[in-house]
Amino acid sequence: MPNISVPTKKGFIFDGYYAEENGVGTKYYNADGSCASNWDGTASEKTIYAYWIQGEVTITQIEDKTVRVDDELTFTVEATSTAPGSITYSAENLPAGATFNAVTGEFSWTPE
Repeated sequence: MPNISVPTKKGFIFDGYYAEENGVGTKYYNADGSCASNWDGTASEKTIYAYWIQGEVTITQIEDKTVRVDDELTFTVEATSTAPGSITYSAENLPAGATFNAVTGEFSWTPE
């Protein structure tokens, strides 16, 4: 199954798509839109249910950073959530050679 775009709903955090209402049964898509499980059965159409957790994520603003060529730039993204569970971070379009830790929120890069 292909990945999907993650839906949004103000005041809620998307937790995935499930086979039954209220986050019950087989989980077909994860909160990040990646595939969690293939369809069970042979049906060409299937109803899946979005599961929402009430709460919001707040990301602490990251100040502008300056780094010289061949010097390492490292910082940690910080966020809090009113929803239960842990926060998973993600980053897109990183500079070549940069790393980003989805668990800790740490960004590291040495420009060349």
